[in-house]
Order: sequence, then structure tokens, then C-alpha cells
Amino acid sequence: MIQTTNDSGMPWIIVTYDFVIGWEWPDEDISDLALEYKERGSPDPTRIIIAEHTFFVENDLVLDASTFLVEDISEPRTGIIADGSRVRNDDRLEFTGKVVFEGSNHPAPRDASIEVEVFDGEHIWSDGSLAEDGGYSIEVPLASAESLRSSPTRTCLISIGGIPGKGEDMTGQTVSTTLRVVVDDTAPRVVSRISPLNVIDISTTTDLTKVPVEFKGTEDADMTGSQQKVHWVMRDSSRTLTMGAGNAILGMQQDGQSVIWTGTVDLTDGGMIEPREGDWIGFYLTGHDAAGNEFPLVSNSEASPIPEIATDDTDFERQWVRLGAIGPQLKIDSIHLSDDHIAPGQTISITADVHNVGGSTPSQFKVSFYAGNEIIPFASSTLNSIEADEIIPVSVTWSAEEGVDRIRVVVDPDDVIVEVNDDDNTAEHRVDIVYVSFMGWFDSIREQPLIWIFSVLSFIVLIGIGVTASRTAINHGESALLDDEEWYEEDGEYEDYDEEDDDGYDDEY
Repeated sequence: MIQTTNDSGMPWIIVTYDFVIGWEWPDEDISDLALEYKERGSPDPTRIIIAEHTFFVENDLVLDASTFLVEDISEPRTGIIADGSRVRNDDRLEFTGKVVFEGSNHPAPRDASIEVEVFDGEHIWSDGSLAEDGGYSIEVPLASAESLRSSPTRTCLISIGGIPGKGEDMTGQTVSTTLRVVVDDTAPRVVSRISPLNVIDISTTTDLTKVPVEFKGTEDADMTGSQQKVHWVMRDSSRTLTMGAGNAILGMQQDGQSVIWTGTVDLTDGGMIEPREGDWIGFYLTGHDAAGNEFPLVSNSEASPIPEIATDDTDFERQWVRLGAIGPQLKIDSIHLSDDHIAPGQTISITADVHNVGGSTPSQFKVSFYAGNEIIPFASSTLNSIEADEIIPVSVTWSAEEGVDRIRVVVDPDDVIVEVNDDDNTAEHRVDIVYVSFMGWFDSIREQPLIWIFSVLSFIVLIGIGVTASRTAINHGESALLDDEEWYEEDGEYEDYDEEDDDGYDDEY
């Protein structure tokens, strides 16, 4: 109390009142504030109504509607959860917001043992440490309720507990205290690749930065709001070395349980990759449905791309798409020489196999043969056309020249046929000119020694047989008939010879 005087000199008393409102104060409107006092000697007290100081007391608490939020914090799908949302059975839900007095933004006191509770059907999860602004945060792991794992729905109840005195939880008037979600454990599935099929044309007529893709799959629930991506991987002709990769966001059209994903991909990866004929492309999808269920990896991964259906397959490769040409694609499969080791001036036959691995040719083209680094062919042949996957042998003759170490064959040297890849239009074959002029036949001895040995032995045997036959043949001519006297004379000569030999032998002994 402060005592002073007014202008008349009479005492003027100024009284200061401090009101302490407890939790036991009833939650009701209070009328005007009144000052009541009793003067000494006065039988009745005096009451002064202070109308401009009307007030009311509020001890009920609520969850602030403007900050109340329920989110799914489990990857891969995160975000706001509302009543009726789809969740997985292993998701974690986070309840956040503020506790305030009803009808105001004034936060609840931190020293009153007030807590926020969430009941998941089996356990109670709570936060009893409110922030200075009344904030709370509660995480509810749905997987913790073992008895509710097979339940198709889950219900969570949220409330404010521990309010002292006559205070009450009036949250039901501001936000819903019941959250009911649908449990979805069925993952979306991609069934087949609709586009591209078999071959991606990488000719100049195709924009490889916007290659259309389309996939078909199934999902038993609405996928609105979820995002799916297509990933592509490029590998070399052996499918062992990864040449590049990329991804793009897909659009989605759903009709019941049938889903079609469409989009475009940039196979050049912004110009960093140059697709080559013979390489392979595989596609697979990633993403999740509205509940966060991800695509399974069966026939949908980098190692096992999405296949095309069997009726669309024409190259016996369903999972990978070959980079090639829908139009003609010419190449030299092989070159054959009648003799690889030759002498200058020797004439040999050269055969080149021309293979068309693309579509049929629209016009005729040449096949030219060059000696070494010459720019003018020594022979050319014109083909009117070649069908898809057809091989045509082209043969010419060549008279060997000194200093030439290889034969070069070029298909379509005038570039008449538009192709995806011209690098394989040229092929070479090594030749060895190792003998002096017109002596190349010696090389056949080195290349076919067994034949030559057999030939020589056969010649010797034939000579031996001829000589033997000539000596042992029976002579039917007149000279073959001798008189008996002649035979007798010859016998006598042999006998005399024998006697002389015997006498000489005896003299020695």
C-alpha cells in the first residue's frame, strides 16, 4: 500500500493487488472485478465495481490444431499421414505439435507433470518433457504391436494426461484424437517391358536423348502421390563391362490393378556417352507405392533387367535390348586367301564375306579390294542388294606385288548406304610375300609336309616296284630258249671251276 495526498491535502491511499489463480480455480467466466471494503463504524461494507477489468480463468488444455502433425518417418516413403492413409506394418509414425491452453496460444507449463500420450492398441507411448513453447514429439513403431501384425488397419489414440486440479483435456474439440490407417504389405510389381523391344535404332534418324520407354505392372491400391523411376544400364557386346547408366522419372496410368509406366530416357547421359552398335541396354524400376512398399528385385534389377514378353521377342534375348540398326548395317565377316605365302607375280584368289546385320539395303553398293595402303582398288564388285542377316561371298583375283603386306577390303566405300556404324565396313588380311618371282610353289612343302613326304615315298616305291618287276619278268622271246649243249658246256665250266678251288684249298693245308 502506498499512502499519499491529493490536491486537497487529504490522504490518498493507492492499493496494489496480486491475484494468484491456481488449478483449482473453476473454469468459468468471471464477471467484473469489484473492490469491497468496510470503513470503521460503518455497519455495511462498501463495494466498488471496476467494470473495465473483467476477466476469466482457463485451466483446460488442448493440442494446438495449427501445429498438430503425424508423419511417417520410415524410408523409403516419408511424409504426412492422415486418417485413412496407407502404411506398412513396420513403419514408424511421429506425432508432433504443441500443448496450449484452450482458446489461446499460451503454452502449457513445464512444471505441472503434463504429458502427451499415444495408444497404438497395445502400448502407450508418451512425451512428458514439454518444450518451453509446449512442444512434444512421440514416435510410435507399428511393428512393436506383435498381436496386431496381421490386422488390416491400425488405430492410434492421442490424449493429454497429467493435467492437475480441475483442468481437462479438451483436444477433441480442436483436432481428432483418433488416427486410423490402412496396413498395406503388398508391393507393386513390374511384369514386362512394352517398349523398346529387341533393337534400339541408333542411326542418325533416332533421337537417343529421348528414347520412349513403357512398362506394364500391377498394384492393388491407388499409387497416386508416389514416384517411380526407370534406370538403364549400358553394357558392351559381352555384357560384362558397364559403359554407362542413368535414370528418369516415369509417368503412371492406373486402371484398377493394372498400371502402365511411361517416359523417356537419355541414352547419351547428356552427351557423355556415345552408344555403339552391338552394345546392350537393360532397364529396371525403383520406387514405392502409396504405403512405401518397394518394387521386388526379381526380374527387376541391374543384373536381371525387366524382360519383354515372349511373343514380342525376335532375337532370343528377352531381358536385354541390343543397340543396332533397323536399317542396313554392313560389315566384313571374314577374308579368305587361296594362299597366304606367295611370290611376286603369283595370282591368288581373294574372297570376302559381306554380312548385313541390319535391314535390307535400298540400293546397290560396291565392295572394293585394295593392296596395302593404296587408295585405288585393284578390283571392285557391285552388289545389287543384300537382305537382312544375309551373307554374300565376293571373290576376286590378285597378282601379288612386292612390298604389299596386307589386303584391305571395304564394303560401300562410296558411303551410299546410310548405316549406324561405318567402322566395321573395313577389314584387312595379312599376306607374306616370301619368295622370288614364280617360286611360290616351294611354300607348299612347308605348309603340307606330310603330303609331300607321302608323294616322294610313293614315287620311290613305284620306281622300286618297276625295277623289280623288270628283272623278274619271264622272257618269252627266242633268246630265252637255249640248247642242251650250251647248258652242258656251262655246267662243265662250273665243275672245272669247283675242282680248281678245291685243289687250291688242299694245297694251303
